[in-house]
Amino acid sequence: MAHMSELKKLPRPRCEHCQRPASHCLCAYISRIPNRTQVLVLQHPDEANHPLNTARLAVMGLLNAQLLVGEHFPQLDDIVAAAGRVLLLFPQREASSAQVAAVSTSSCGEPASSLLIVPDGTWRKARKIVGANRCWTHCLG
Repeated sequence: MAHMSELKKLPRPRCEHCQRPASHCLCAYISRIPNRTQVLVLQHPDEANHPLNTARLAVMGLLNAQLLVGEHFPQLDDIVAAAGRVLLLFPQREASSAQVAAVSTSSCGEPASSLLIVPDGTWRKARKIVGANRCWTHCLG
């Protein structure tokens, strides 16, 4: 008979949507809320397998939200170019706590569609994501 240390521990089945263990699936408890501002969460790869993964849950709860996992996001150029107003949820050295960096690139008096970019990770990892993806610096100043 094999010792317990010799047996490979099989991974628990996970929900394919919320990524929680199937026995603790939260999908039935998450209502999808309509939101006017598009939310784009840029998640560091180390956070994707975090047991809580609150970024995934937040995106699941918004109708107009997307989660991208990585450090470098080449598709951001097109996403930012298509947005009328870009907001980056990340503190800037020169900004006070009450300031928000934003810019409107819409023309012809039409209301600008808004995009909120949210880096997800520890401060160090979020700073790395912001630094590695400079596509929004031209419109954020």
